[in-house]
Amino acid sequence: DLEKIIEDVVATTQPLAAKNRNRLTACCGERLNELVGDVTRMRQSLFNLVSNACRFTEDGFIVLEAERRTAGGLDWVLCRVRDTGIGISPERLTKLFQPFTQGDASTTRQYGGTGLGLAITQKLCRLMGGDITVGSELGKGSTFTIHVPAVLRTCCGGASELSVSAASVRAALEELERLYPSLHRSICDE
Repeated sequence: DLEKIIEDVVATTQPLAAKNRNRLTACCGERLNELVGDVTRMRQSLFNLVSNACRFTEDGFIVLEAERRTAGGLDWVLCRVRDTGIGISPERLTKLFQPFTQGDASTTRQYGGTGLGLAITQKLCRLMGGDITVGSELGKGSTFTIHVPAVLRTCCGGASELSVSAASVRAALEELERLYPSLHRSICDE
């Protein structure tokens, strides 16, 4: 149940949010209890994103949203983490998912971390048959969106077997953007 995962992630990261005087909220769409996938990978991915948002935001807001959409003939779960933090420059966005990469040396000194969380999150999303995207504006905040199929086939005693190719994931993500141009808007505002 994705709603339970989200509740757990929010409860676990609430002290991190409070440490920087942030307000952390969650907003879930309908039919999220029908998610069939790798709970551990999803929980770790969301934890990484929310933890980062808490670390790079001060006196701000962090929202974890989840919804279900249809594209490419598949049901997709979209989990979005939006923050009002420091944001990321366009130059740094291109390297963001590379291991041991952070904004710059001053970011590492000020906020800490190893630069592995986003690389791991991207790998986990891809192992679940999906991907992660990011939009950001320096000084205004960032939005990270996880896109994964709502149902993963299982085989071999429960191990996930990807039922879609990388090309079909890209095509479905493009279709999601085309069908839902407001995808980066908050579902909490709808």
